[in-house]
Amino acid sequence: MGSGMIHSESCRRTVVVVALAFIPALASAQGRVVRMTLQACVDRALGVNPEVQGAALDARAAEAKLGEVKASRFVPHFEMTQFFGPSPEARGDISTARSNWKSLSVFERTEFSVVQPLYTSGKWSAARDAAAAGVAAQTAGVGRRRAEVVLRVKELYYGLLLAKQLYDAAVESQSDLKEARSKLLEKIEAESEEVTYNDLYKLDTFAFKVDQGLHRVEKEMALARSAFKTALGLAPADSFDVAAEGLEQEAVKVEPLEVCVARALKERPEVRQLAAGIEARRAQVRLARSDYYPQVFLAGGAKVGYAPNRDRQSGPFVRDDFNVRQAGAVIGLRQSLSFGVTGSRVAAAQAEYQKALATEKAVRDGLALEVERVYRDLAEAGANVESAERALKASRSWMVAARDAFNAGLGGTGEIVDAFKAYGEMRVEYFRAIFEYNRAAALLDKVMGKE
Repeated sequence: MGSGMIHSESCRRTVVVVALAFIPALASAQGRVVRMTLQACVDRALGVNPEVQGAALDARAAEAKLGEVKASRFVPHFEMTQFFGPSPEARGDISTARSNWKSLSVFERTEFSVVQPLYTSGKWSAARDAAAAGVAAQTAGVGRRRAEVVLRVKELYYGLLLAKQLYDAAVESQSDLKEARSKLLEKIEAESEEVTYNDLYKLDTFAFKVDQGLHRVEKEMALARSAFKTALGLAPADSFDVAAEGLEQEAVKVEPLEVCVARALKERPEVRQLAAGIEARRAQVRLARSDYYPQVFLAGGAKVGYAPNRDRQSGPFVRDDFNVRQAGAVIGLRQSLSFGVTGSRVAAAQAEYQKALATEKAVRDGLALEVERVYRDLAEAGANVESAERALKASRSWMVAARDAFNAGLGGTGEIVDAFKAYGEMRVEYFRAIFEYNRAAALLDKVMGKE
């Protein structure tokens, strides 16, 4: 009996241990419940967004290219080459020796070559400046991608909050309509002359509109959450929600339009990217012009070879590539004589440079207009929020008065339906006005170069 109890207790413990071991796997399969603030969403999206990561890798590649150009300033060419092969035997000197191909061995030869530029006529500095401008352009490209991701996340965040507010409004409208329908049925059952079944039909018809709006909002919430999980790199099984309880108007300190435009023209990634592109084109012109002038360099090399079955020869006019010891250095000059080709390349580089200048002016003018448009959109959205808030209060007062009158038998079904409809529509318009204001504020930050 004691042995049976011990065995039973052992089995029970084993089952518990196995069950505990499966709990993490079950929890992982069910997914996590994730609630995040707006800033947390922005930070995570920036960390996992493939477009931002791709732009960062482009910037890293540009930095590597700049490093390559800088490294070419000193000893850009330094190579070692080794050879191994058959060596026919040769004994004696140049007057008596003959190669004996029947007696072979293996020879080895090592060669070194080095080139050091002394004067490049501006070619190296132009290449360096072009590569540095490429780094600046790619770095600005990272900022541009980040700004796009930040705006996208803010729109998703405010959009999900809007959907939740509209869902709550639709649920509240459903509750109010059910209460009104219950009162109406009581009057019909009491054979009141104040109401008829036509009033009930009218109320039920309006209830369909409310249900339809609720179903639409449920779909929008589901899509918004799925889009958020994709943007944040969450697993499909995870449950996501925003940490904010409701959609509220963001407190925004709006500077004068002139200040906003000046800041945008200074800090927008697009502006910095264009400026870097202009610097790169200017450097390309210098690089093309450098071919008009000579390149002075120091070149050197060494060669050491050994063949065990051959006698080493001596004398300035004797050469044996199997047994060799040789070293030396010279100063060289390289000059391109294809001046027509060089001139065409310079003209093309200058045209690209002038095109970049024209593009910059057009983009700067467009950015100024974009900032003004968004600035005025924000002002309009702020005024709409104030107007919608007043109208919402008025529609609520109307709805409450109509509901009380209906419950007291002093108002008709048409009046309460109109009041419910007006209040519901104004709630939608009010929250949409807040959403548009917050989105305009987020867009103004983007067009000003803020993150």
